[in-house]
Amino acid sequence: MAWSNGIALSWQAESAQVWLLRLLRAHSTALGGSALLGGESSPLSAQPVPWVPVPAASTPADPTSLSRQAAGVMRLALKGRGVLRIRLLRGEGLKATADTTKDGEKDASDPYCELTLGEEEEKSETILGTLDPEWDELFEFRGKKAAPASAKKGQPTMAGQRPTMRDLISTPLRLELSHENRMMGLNMLARNKNIGNATVDLSPLLSSHEVPLRVPLSTQGFLEIVASWEVEEEYNPLEDELRGNGVLRVHLHSGSSLKAADDTTGDGKADNADPYCKLTIADWKQQTATCDQTLDPEWDERFEFRGLDEIYGGRWSLSDLLSTPLELGIYDEDRLNLFFGTNNQLGVATVDLAPLRLARETTVTVPLNTQGNVTLTLSWEVEEPYVEGDAEAFALEAKDVVLWDAVETIRERLHAKGFDADKERVAAMVIGRDVVPRRFAMDEI
Repeated sequence: MAWSNGIALSWQAESAQVWLLRLLRAHSTALGGSALLGGESSPLSAQPVPWVPVPAASTPADPTSLSRQAAGVMRLALKGRGVLRIRLLRGEGLKATADTTKDGEKDASDPYCELTLGEEEEKSETILGTLDPEWDELFEFRGKKAAPASAKKGQPTMAGQRPTMRDLISTPLRLELSHENRMMGLNMLARNKNIGNATVDLSPLLSSHEVPLRVPLSTQGFLEIVASWEVEEEYNPLEDELRGNGVLRVHLHSGSSLKAADDTTGDGKADNADPYCKLTIADWKQQTATCDQTLDPEWDERFEFRGLDEIYGGRWSLSDLLSTPLELGIYDEDRLNLFFGTNNQLGVATVDLAPLRLARETTVTVPLNTQGNVTLTLSWEVEEPYVEGDAEAFALEAKDVVLWDAVETIRERLHAKGFDADKERVAAMVIGRDVVPRRFAMDEI
């Protein structure tokens, strides 16, 4: 009956007596009379019944719809960046390498485990004299941390960038188990023996925040681990747009209180300058006009960087451009000696473009390494949106046929190891973000 659903929703909020009275009232109303509650003969009529509104009938939630919502929340979380945790619990039935009883049969080992995820490596403690070690150690992986000290064309620094949780989870976990063979108690003299290894597919984490795994080793025995993950940086919707190609705009407003380089009064003290600014991203350079005789120049000039590679062709994505710092150099133009003079450097500054990942435009004032500062407005705009299927298409159209052969080779290797690697995904991994990494993709894998 329709009214029973509404009453059931209020069950926990009401006393049993009130609920019973409401049930009788509803049933009486449904019969079109008041015999149960309205007559003098009713034993309940003497007690006032508190009025509680009956909620409207509701339709039970569709389990399929709830499942879709949960999957959507999970997909969104996996676009964020965070930490992948591996708890190494124990080993069981490991390969023996030492004869501790001197009976001619190997019966023990001193095992430790090395864990590798991408370029990150961790190592467990060594458990002495056992084939069933209990570690219970926790290891954390966050993706690539280091970045090149300086940017070169075709090599975006990706400073401060980490892989998304999906990318991190999609990276196979390598477990390598070894017996620590200490000679005279000194680990430096050890010749450790491999007693098993395994490659762990972490894809179950794509649908769950924590998964216990029992991992068989290549020799014998098992390792028990618990894999889990947690988002530390929530998904930024602008990241999808930044995967496309576009333009980075720099509006250089002004400088203030710059270092003096010229003595205009003849008193032996520098009191002025003719400043201009050089702007550099990787090997792309642009320059302002010179402002005469001022320490507070007003340039008010606009520049655009599109990441076009004139040597190899191709183009950096906006994400790559924002991952590479903007270098500013302020110089004093020596106009008295155009042929043999040198333009003195008045100061330099490095502008971190990372804030543009969270906003389409920002205005910053950056201090120079000497004195004074520079004010500029940074913004970006997408010109060629990223399309998910572009990676494979671009690989097919690449002039370097070796590239596509590399994609096929890597795909076959992953399949041989039991990983479901589709061509599009492998192509995207190999291609990277610009032409130069594509040329040298095999060296990076």
